[in-house]
Amino acid sequence: MFEVIEVMDLKNKLRQIEREINCCKPMLQSYRNEYKNIEMEICEIRQLQRKARFVLDNVRLEEEDLCERFKNIHLNYEACIEKSDYKDPNEMIRIKINELTTQKKNLLEELVQLRRKADDNIKKLARVNAMIAEQEVINFNTYLSR
Repeated sequence: MFEVIEVMDLKNKLRQIEREINCCKPMLQSYRNEYKNIEMEICEIRQLQRKARFVLDNVRLEEEDLCERFKNIHLNYEACIEKSDYKDPNEMIRIKINELTTQKKNLLEELVQLRRKADDNIKKLARVNAMIAEQEVINFNTYLSR
């Protein structure tokens, strides 16, 4: 009888364990599905990384090619400028402005000198007029005294 009870206990424990296992099966299946989804995402991300590296490498090659082409265009442009003796309009304008500024400065200096000379001449003229007036007075007095 003891054996029957023991067998019954074992059967009950076994059923309990089977129920717990059955309860855990959906959760385990859910974890498996989640694991598979994560594995798929990792594979997709790795594939995207490979594509991105490929695109990046192509862009770098295109950039190098464009830099080389731009350099050649620039060299051709400089050679054309050299051969055509082209003058930069902005440089020509700067040169003309500098020339005109120098000319203006020289003219202003000349104007200052001319004003000084005019002032000197006015002073000389005033002295000459004073001398003439004085001489006229002398002449008039001499005339009257005769």
